[in-house]
Amino acid sequence: MLYLFEVFYQIEISNSKKGRNSTKTIKQEIKEHIYKISFVLFKEDGDFKTALNEYGNGYKLFDLFYELKEKELFASFLQLIIKFSMSKQHKDDPHLIMKKFVSLILKLKIFRTEIYEISVRTLRNQESGFYDKNLFELTKTYLEFIGENREMTIHAKGQIIGKPIGFFASKLGNSGKDLLFNLRNIKRHSQFVEYFRDLHFRILKDSDEARFKQEFYITLDEIIADEVNWQTLRDYISIYAIQNYRSTEYNREKGE
Repeated sequence: MLYLFEVFYQIEISNSKKGRNSTKTIKQEIKEHIYKISFVLFKEDGDFKTALNEYGNGYKLFDLFYELKEKELFASFLQLIIKFSMSKQHKDDPHLIMKKFVSLILKLKIFRTEIYEISVRTLRNQESGFYDKNLFELTKTYLEFIGENREMTIHAKGQIIGKPIGFFASKLGNSGKDLLFNLRNIKRHSQFVEYFRDLHFRILKDSDEARFKQEFYITLDEIIADEVNWQTLRDYISIYAIQNYRSTEYNREKGE
């Protein structure tokens, strides 16, 4: 994957030096370079079909990278890669989560679980750095690219619910983190429903700090009734709650 980044970067640099900044020109040159690239894949399990699929997906990644560049999301994608590379989650294999993330990208699969896990851990360990205002658009673009339309809908609902929860939690002091960690503890749909029942009472109790719009309550009615996708919803709600919590905390520290 790093090799693909390097080729992509060098093409842009070369065209910039030549004063050729036309989108059409750069895109054409990228496509021409695809045929000059050789991929060598090593599969421990000897699964030829999997290796062949990853080989083909390697070329599709160019289209993904170019689309991210066009939408000014490429830098955010690189920052995500860096954050995963810095993560040391497993003592026996400190780069396990990075390997899982890159594997999913190469296979053009959903990486929601990996974002969810690293979000929770950075909050628990008070690690810095995992916040990006473009995460929603980046994830949306990726899901659209790989054709996951159902996941896109769930993803959008997760942000609608998660962002105001994160803001609300940031206004509650130390106890606000409990709202975020309690999402992690949800293991059944009944607990999912119970969480939002408790949140309702918390909002009534601390109404001065609440900033929940009508869109939140409309979407909430929809997701509570969804007994199939509640785990996916929980993950996205957690991701964007933590993102907005960290953003609000950061702005407060800066005095904004």
